[in-house]
Amino acid sequence: ALKHAGTLLEQGRQIAEPIHHVFLDVETDPRAIAVRSFEVAAGPVRVGASQLRVPLPFEGALAGRVEFHGPMDTLNRLPIPLPRVQGQADAQGRLRLTDLRPDFQGQGRIAGFRIDQFGLGDAEGPVHITAEGLSWDNARLRTASGWAEGTGSIGFGRGTHMRLRGRMHGVEFAEALEQLG
Repeated sequence: ALKHAGTLLEQGRQIAEPIHHVFLDVETDPRAIAVRSFEVAAGPVRVGASQLRVPLPFEGALAGRVEFHGPMDTLNRLPIPLPRVQGQADAQGRLRLTDLRPDFQGQGRIAGFRIDQFGLGDAEGPVHITAEGLSWDNARLRTASGWAEGTGSIGFGRGTHMRLRGRMHGVEFAEALEQLG
């Protein structure tokens, strides 16, 4: 019986999350696997997919709609170089995988967003995520005293960078300094 979602290695030990719920509606033919609907809940995370097409034979490519609901710190377990993140995330959009390289475009919302030691507030807006980084356009960040809005990007791995362009309204200077650690 299927009891645990995948296994990741974290500092030499296994991580397995108990599966609470699985739903799958799949159709296959010799050319592709068509996932009409898929949902799995493991630990505090819920992941879903629909209209997902996987060409056969599988050569590292797929395309479809995906959604993610759960704590951002789940990403901290992945064996890839990302900054430490926290917050409760909800994201929906289109995912393309080409040569096992992800390209996600959609809407995202994060409550209690933190990157490393930086507390940012609640964020929402359109996002684009690839293996190289994360970018957003016209996203909004709510803080205790006001809001910020803008575009930006964060590079991962060797191309690590952060670019921001935007405006703030009502954000107190002392609050901004406190959030920046």
